[in-house]
Amino acid sequence: MMERREREVETAGTRAPVVLVVDDEPGIIRMLQVTLQRRGFGVITATSGREALEVVGREPVDLVLLDIMMPGLDGLEVTRALRARPEEERVPVIILTAKDTVRDKVAGLELGADDYMTKPFNGEELVARIRVQLRLAAMDRAIRRQNRELGGLNAVAVAVGQSLDVGEILGATLERVAEVEGVAAGGIMVWEQERGVLSLAAERGLSPALRETWHEQQLTTSPWASLFREPGSGLLGELAAAPDPALRGAGGGPYGNHACVALTAKGRTLGLMHLLSRSPHRFGADEMRFFAAIGQQVGMALENAHLYHHTQQQVSQMRALYEVSSSITSTLELQEVLRALIERFLDLLKVDRCVVTLSDVTGTAGEVVLGYDGSKPMPWIHGIQISLDRHPEVRRALETKKALVIPEALQEPLLAAVRSLLVPLQIRAMLVIPLLTKDKALGVIALSSLREARHFTPADVEFCQILANQAAIAIENSRLFAETKRLASTDELTGLFNHRQFYLLLGQEVRRALRYGRNLSLIILDIDYFKAYNDRYGHLAGDEALRQIARVLKTKSRDVDVVARYGGEEFTIILPETELPQAAVQAERLRVAVEGHRFSPAAEGHLTVSLGAATLVEGMDRPEQLVHRADQVLYEAKASGRNRVSLAAVHVEPPEAR
Repeated sequence: MMERREREVETAGTRAPVVLVVDDEPGIIRMLQVTLQRRGFGVITATSGREALEVVGREPVDLVLLDIMMPGLDGLEVTRALRARPEEERVPVIILTAKDTVRDKVAGLELGADDYMTKPFNGEELVARIRVQLRLAAMDRAIRRQNRELGGLNAVAVAVGQSLDVGEILGATLERVAEVEGVAAGGIMVWEQERGVLSLAAERGLSPALRETWHEQQLTTSPWASLFREPGSGLLGELAAAPDPALRGAGGGPYGNHACVALTAKGRTLGLMHLLSRSPHRFGADEMRFFAAIGQQVGMALENAHLYHHTQQQVSQMRALYEVSSSITSTLELQEVLRALIERFLDLLKVDRCVVTLSDVTGTAGEVVLGYDGSKPMPWIHGIQISLDRHPEVRRALETKKALVIPEALQEPLLAAVRSLLVPLQIRAMLVIPLLTKDKALGVIALSSLREARHFTPADVEFCQILANQAAIAIENSRLFAETKRLASTDELTGLFNHRQFYLLLGQEVRRALRYGRNLSLIILDIDYFKAYNDRYGHLAGDEALRQIARVLKTKSRDVDVVARYGGEEFTIILPETELPQAAVQAERLRVAVEGHRFSPAAEGHLTVSLGAATLVEGMDRPEQLVHRADQVLYEAKASGRNRVSLAAVHVEPPEAR
């Protein structure tokens, strides 16, 4: 029998989201029920697919959490049945199952599932995915509601309401108005509140002079400002008496008079529609009433388009946040996370360039960790060192820990000293977002628009800062992971690889040498009479001697060689692509370098080392065999008087002799 859910949680008069959990395992159902109820969800449970469909048919359900493998109707059949319901009755479906093959996932998603998680699952991730799907469903319902409202517009609104693209709406408006006798030309200017300007968004038949004049106008100085103070009003008159000098200049053209009406919605003016009559036709009161009615309908269409665009932008932003958050939780590889982040910035903000730069400890330089420059044939860039003296915008964002918006880079006083560098790069607009974590600026994300000016709105800046904070978390996590990994593989005293990491790397080199038939040698060295040195100068001096020998070995070794502390006073050097004679030369070089080194703190401090060198030969297939052979000849060097190199014979005894 179906386990009835607890009463719906009511908070401030709002019903909590209800999740239908469908699974034939009571333990899983109970675990999910507890997890979701603790986070404020109402929960209904069902133990079969048929029972789940009955519940959805009679009770309000906001999301279905569905297992695939169930008796009777399985999860895929239930998903198919849910997707067959009318669009307004559909609910999001998340499949939660132990079947994790690609085929199973594809089958579920193709049948209409919105998301897919495999068991065992992480409770926090499950809750996050549920909330994302609920938000997307809510936004989808809002969009459908707005579209239904658009369908109720009158005939004029139908002509301009077939698109939610502002450019298409305004273009259709002018096309419609052009059908009215006597209209020779026109233009529509929209109000961009963030910038405080009226900009020409659509035009038909305007002269170049009028297009230039109406391209942009500051509202405070616009001759049409009165229409914003009195929404719903309009202006009609002769061109010679028009408030706009550009229209008076058009009086000599093939025009009669002009009309200007406000595009209004909900008591606000969203733009202006300018119309020029065909000479000698004159607009009258009837035309003005018609134009005013169109202005109201277009205003509503603009309002709906803005709402739709805003909703779509929110959906895109939520998806971007989800994708970036998923990247952060699924990998500690910084490059993967930053690449996903940059791709979201490029897609959502339509910029040409996005660069992630981390500052150094001095605050005078930085490194481009990863970036994308659409103007280059190979757009992805990384590992570039920069001076902050040549990037004052980066320095400012780091110092203030606040976003920096630069609408016109070539006119920005902050960039005056580097303007000559910006011109060939064709950078016009910039947005620099600090990467903040624990009130510390790790670096910045710099967005640039090339060739064209770009206005970044406060909403753009706020969203970018949210994404940047996610990036800062990823960077911090990556650094902590790298440090943890370094500590796990590094000897704390000398900074060299430790015993465990030495064997890991030697194993890799042995396998590579055997697979490709390459040479591989190993040197093991031991400090001579190190106990006596410790007894004479003390253990602190002994530790310092170990650190100094480690530096000598690193300095005198090739970049491809692997230097490690084997333990105590023993060190190892792995020499890839090296035969025994070459290893002998390297071993002697190291011996001489240590012998000639004066160890502090005592001026008379003096140490030598004994070294054994061996090379990988036929019959060896494990790293321990190579270590054993080098260790044998090291013992021979110490037994022969120390401060010398001993080499392993290339000949290897047969297994029975060993």
